[in-house]
Amino acid sequence: MQGVLGPESQQDSPLWLTGGLLALALHGGLAVWWMWTPPPVAADDAPPAAIMIEIADTAQAVQTQQNNITTEKVDAQASQAQNKEEAQSDGAAAPAQAQPQPSLKDPEKPLPVVEKTVMTQSAARASKSKKDEQRKAQQKRQHQQKQQQEQQREQAASAQSVQAQVQAQQALRNAARQTVASNALSPQQRATWMSKVMAHLEKRKRYPQAAQDRGQQGVATVEFTLDGQGNVQTVALRKGVGFSALDNEVLSLLRRASPVPAPPDGEPKRLTAQIQFFPRS
Repeated sequence: MQGVLGPESQQDSPLWLTGGLLALALHGGLAVWWMWTPPPVAADDAPPAAIMIEIADTAQAVQTQQNNITTEKVDAQASQAQNKEEAQSDGAAAPAQAQPQPSLKDPEKPLPVVEKTVMTQSAARASKSKKDEQRKAQQKRQHQQKQQQEQQREQAASAQSVQAQVQAQQALRNAARQTVASNALSPQQRATWMSKVMAHLEKRKRYPQAAQDRGQQGVATVEFTLDGQGNVQTVALRKGVGFSALDNEVLSLLRRASPVPAPPDGEPKRLTAQIQFFPRS
């Protein structure tokens, strides 16, 4: 070794050896210090400390710095982390508390649609029933008023008929004193002439529709006087049908049919005739 190295190399060898030993001791001391650094002590009720890791885009040299972490700093970090979690918990609970709590008292429930429908139908039936009752009551009043009016008309017609009968009877009494006995006609002539008179009256007779609708019918006996030309002078109802409409028609018929066929001998006559009112079959 000495034969190979020169004199200058032999002089520098102790220096290189010393420098290598110093560098090795320095690196060893750093490694021992790094390994014996005490870990941070966390509080008993503190949550685990947050760890942030940054990943560089490109490779960088790791710089080692002295990490002087004290107990006060660890407590401050743990308190901040706890405050952050409580704030997050309060923020999550706030929407839940904002929601209204259901009331223990049952609110008034709206009526079901079926009950509303039933109530509406019941009200409609009640309204319809009330309207029907009002309509029936009105019809009843109208019917009663109509009957009263008919009774009043019949009473007035009966009064007129009685008055006409009184006047006719008086006229007959006066005419009886002036008439000539009808014995001048033979029975055959009288029968022929009477048939002509009855046919004349029957042709002009009117059966009141109101009486037909009510089923009123019967036979009336009427007495009347004629002059020599067949003109009706007086009329008297000897026996009425019993219905004012038919009795009035008998009196009107004799006045309406005048003149009737004249007597054959041209003399005034007093006749009695029967006027029938029956429905035609």
